[in-house]
Amino acid sequence: MPEHQDMVKSHALRMLGEHITCKSVVITTGTFLRGVVHVGSKTKAAGRLPSSASQDRSDRTAEASTSSSSSSSHPSLTDTADAVAAAAAGTLAQTLSLAGFSLGRLKTGTPPRLAADTIDFSNLEHQPGDQNPLPFSFMHMGAPGWRPHARQVSCFGTRTTAASEAWVNQCVAAGRGAKFGADMLGVTQGGCTEPRYCPSLETKFRRFPNRTHHVWLEPEGLDSNVTYPNGISNSMEEEDQVQLLRTIPGLEEAVMLVPAYAVEYDYVDPRELQVTLETKRIQGLYLAGQINGTTGYEEAAAQGLVAGANAAAPGDPLIVSRSDGYTGVLVDDLVNRGTAEPYRMLSARAEFRLSLRPDNADCRLTAQGLQLGLVQPPRAAAFAQRSVDIAEAQTMLEETALSSHAWRRHGLPGRPDGSRASLGDMLHRPEVTLDQVSAAAILEGVPGTDQVTKILSRGGQHHPSTATALYNNFYKPYLVRQQQEVAQLKRDEALVLPEDLDYSSLQLSGEDREKLSASRPRTLAQAQRIPGVTPQAVVLLYQMIKRHQQAHHVLQRQTAQTL
Repeated sequence: MPEHQDMVKSHALRMLGEHITCKSVVITTGTFLRGVVHVGSKTKAAGRLPSSASQDRSDRTAEASTSSSSSSSHPSLTDTADAVAAAAAGTLAQTLSLAGFSLGRLKTGTPPRLAADTIDFSNLEHQPGDQNPLPFSFMHMGAPGWRPHARQVSCFGTRTTAASEAWVNQCVAAGRGAKFGADMLGVTQGGCTEPRYCPSLETKFRRFPNRTHHVWLEPEGLDSNVTYPNGISNSMEEEDQVQLLRTIPGLEEAVMLVPAYAVEYDYVDPRELQVTLETKRIQGLYLAGQINGTTGYEEAAAQGLVAGANAAAPGDPLIVSRSDGYTGVLVDDLVNRGTAEPYRMLSARAEFRLSLRPDNADCRLTAQGLQLGLVQPPRAAAFAQRSVDIAEAQTMLEETALSSHAWRRHGLPGRPDGSRASLGDMLHRPEVTLDQVSAAAILEGVPGTDQVTKILSRGGQHHPSTATALYNNFYKPYLVRQQQEVAQLKRDEALVLPEDLDYSSLQLSGEDREKLSASRPRTLAQAQRIPGVTPQAVVLLYQMIKRHQQAHHVLQRQTAQTL
């Protein structure tokens, strides 16, 4: 809508009567966009309960040495800051709607918070951290044997019981608990959908009757007395939640610091966005996180990075392809397909997941980050060194080779035709290890032995860079075929559609015209992934792009001849 095009540039943010002008704004409202919190039948305009509520209650509980029963001294549903945010987000939802954005409504939830010192862990499943933890950051991958500086704490596992299911079903049948989609607090009825892959406990028992369900007891901090019982998210009445805890082993005497609650909220149809997460309707306005229909911390963080980078430097956009990262899969799914339920990133959504491994994320994405100025010098140096280390390990695997006779001398199978086989070839055999093939190569003294010794001296397969080279080698037969598919995707992504393309002028079916006009894909690859767009439409678009390219080349030649 033209009247809204300059909204961001003229008055992006208004606080206490002050206008703050800027070229770009990123909106990350989370669950606050016309949010309603439900603790049983109690509701409040908010996006969450106060984040400090559980710790504050834990401190008071410890001081007073209270009994295990839930008291009525829980904090209010919102604190002052959250109340202000909720009011502002309600107004923002109206503004977005008036600007023409298509809004939907979703629901999510969170479990109660429990006092750890009132949980009986004695008979629960102990779940310690990894003995050899892998760091999230590639800055810590310079050497094997990395350990986090902070002490490690364990989680514990328990399960719901038949009594848990009976109690939840009894409360639901009696009409106790939250009512969603009601015409309250300015919220329109209907259309309130919860996550498919992390549903509420009420939904679990309805969809999967006569089963028990995992409950993971997770500490909220190294020195916190607050425990997060992952798996029992619900919107039951507060007193009913206390009774629910009594049916779960280990939680019979647990003090509930803060009750579980659900929150319903508005979101913008992500098909309103470009792949940069800039809105199509308003230039300079970017959306990220749950406002785009996603759920989960990692999903929100990935969008925040994309939107923030592009808002800061719109002329040099950060666009992650589906073949380069899960962030690219997420954004592409959202902007092309939209979502009618809270979207969670799953590995099954990616076509190229053999390439999208956690160990090679820096190999896939750092070069683009460097080009866009998003990578600081220390990380760039670490990436450069890791790239050299991986290349050395891969060269060793590919070029260091022994004859079949030599491999057999060391108790390893040779090739049936007697030809030479590299270390990498041998590692495709079942139960053959890097230590075995390295020892054979060193004893035989073949060319490349010095490199083998160097790789072993820095930790062998336990060195992160060597591990990445080994994974590449293991998946190599499959990656070759996948790289051909990636190349085709890249070619299709390079075929850019005109921004002002009038689909109504093309010889398309009514459905193709409608879907393409609504989505306005940026490339032919995006057009192919729009649900319902026919192959005939894709062929027509391809032919049109080629005609445009040919006409452009003719114009360039004519201009060059004139000059």
